[in-house]
Amino acid sequence: MACAGLVMGVKGFPDGWWLLASGLALLIGDVLLTFLWARPATSRTDQPTLNRREAQYIGRTVPVVEAIAGGEGKVRIADSVWPARGPDCDAGSWVKVVGSDGGFLVVERLDARPVG
Repeated sequence: MACAGLVMGVKGFPDGWWLLASGLALLIGDVLLTFLWARPATSRTDQPTLNRREAQYIGRTVPVVEAIAGGEGKVRIADSVWPARGPDCDAGSWVKVVGSDGGFLVVERLDARPVG
């Protein structure tokens, strides 16, 4: 609408400037609605880890299946193997998931095997 109004206004049609002003007002209104009304509604949730599988594992104690060397290795969670970042650990040792970083689980070493 704004583009058509600009073309009409340049060609001498007086209604073109009204179309240009209306189009710009609608554009500004749309941007304001997006930032003030729609955006906060999409950021609030009662399930913050939904569709973020790696975040759901924070706090779990898991075994290392591929030694963590040079800061990277692999851990097993249920029937899945996940890439992990953390201190160097041998395969078979246990670590605790403390965070996530772009698809990697961030782990810290445990001193002893978990009970149970």
